[in-house]
Amino acid sequence: ETVMASPTGGTITTSGNYRIHTFTSSGDFVVASSTSVTADHLIVAGGGGTGWDVGGGGGAGGKIYTSGASLSAATYGIVIGAGGASASSINNRGVSGANSTGFSLTAIGGGGGGGHSGSSVDDGLAGGSGGGGGTNSGDGGAGTSGQGYAGADASPVSWGTGGGGGAGADDAATNAGGGSTSGYAQGGSPYVSSISGSSYKYSGGGF
Repeated sequence: ETVMASPTGGTITTSGNYRIHTFTSSGDFVVASSTSVTADHLIVAGGGGTGWDVGGGGGAGGKIYTSGASLSAATYGIVIGAGGASASSINNRGVSGANSTGFSLTAIGGGGGGGHSGSSVDDGLAGGSGGGGGTNSGDGGAGTSGQGYAGADASPVSWGTGGGGGAGADDAATNAGGGSTSGYAQGGSPYVSSISGSSYKYSGGGF
């Protein structure tokens, strides 16, 4: 009798008939020799940081979901992208998040939020989901098709800001806020998945 070795890598849990491998840091997913598996993947990149002061919200890290992928015996390197830092000095944008990769797929890091200066630095950066525009003049950054949505343009009111785009819906543009007029901007909606065995929210936009 031949006993097939189970794959290794990440934190391993089970849910019903599913074996779940969760990576929160970079590592290897190993399918042993003489074995093949069918897998679903959810890959999420690091989110972008918020812009300085009255800056835009960071964009959510891009997400990629695939189902029914056939994996042959091999070692698959998994890279988990870190979130970007918030702006550390006046007028700066937030730092974009880092990409996450695995199984020949790349989820793009979220765009940094726009700064607070009244110039082009107020625009959010493009990313998996785009960063929101800063102050009341910045444009939201573009998202990556299939991975996330654009950040919101800044609200045209005093101290208006734009929320970062999310991976769940193209709704950040409806959530711009500003000063005493309408409160803080809200980020775009997250992507909801039960791939881990329970329902969780991933890649929500920053504010």
